[in-house]
Amino acid sequence: MKTLSSQHGAFTHIELLACQGVARRVTVSGVASLRSRKRSIKFTLIELLVVIAIIAILAAMLLPALKNARESAKAIACSNNIGQVSKGAIIYSSDFNDCVAIEDIIEGKKAYWAHFLAADPSREWASGFLPENVLDCPCKEKSPASQKFYYGVYGIYFIAIDTDFTGNVDGKKDLLGNIYEKKSSFSGLSIRRMKLPDKTTVFADTRSNNTTDLSFFGKSASEFTPHANKGGVGQFGIHTQHRNTANTALADGHVESLTANEMRTSPMAVKFTYTVNGLPVSIP
Repeated sequence: MKTLSSQHGAFTHIELLACQGVARRVTVSGVASLRSRKRSIKFTLIELLVVIAIIAILAAMLLPALKNARESAKAIACSNNIGQVSKGAIIYSSDFNDCVAIEDIIEGKKAYWAHFLAADPSREWASGFLPENVLDCPCKEKSPASQKFYYGVYGIYFIAIDTDFTGNVDGKKDLLGNIYEKKSSFSGLSIRRMKLPDKTTVFADTRSNNTTDLSFFGKSASEFTPHANKGGVGQFGIHTQHRNTANTALADGHVESLTANEMRTSPMAVKFTYTVNGLPVSIP
């Protein structure tokens, strides 16, 4: 039998033919396997629609949870901000006969509480206590910069027009104490005379209902009135914007997140608020 020699040995014709047959079978088998794999990774239209449907269901389940988490984060940031404002006001009041300033007329100009607490040296009457980014809830749309301290900040308890307090309705003045401080153009809240500092709301989330200038409508206001004085132009009220609650800062420095009903039944007797959608609510 003839053989073919090589440097590694010799092969017969039969052996060579056998090798060729094996190689051919391996090649054919490999091609078939590759074609099979290509066929196996193709999706039918139904399978693709099923995958899309599953993704849509998962997204529908996760998006509300993500939204709630985002809203909770904003509420926590707001609570931190209003807490700093409250503590800053208390520290400031220690130099002014324990009185938290609401507003005053200085050199013919109206100054609000935020003017006195601001850290920005470009602001008139700034004390250097607080940076401006903590003076309002982070989820509120900002008001025009020119009116920053008339709007666009947390609201302070504007006791002067709280007729329930001034008229001692249901003994409100007796309960809270003679806390209204009024001297000439200055008005404020006397912490020293408060009977219930842990129940007296000094600052809160607010909403402006100013219809005379829509650039301020729906934004934060520098004051709030707890009585049911609806219909007036520029009416400011507490805004339950955090999942039907409002962050409130009490005179002892702590912060509470309260519903409209909880504020109504508190010693503050808050009868008028705005819902998260900006709708007015009156609880007699």
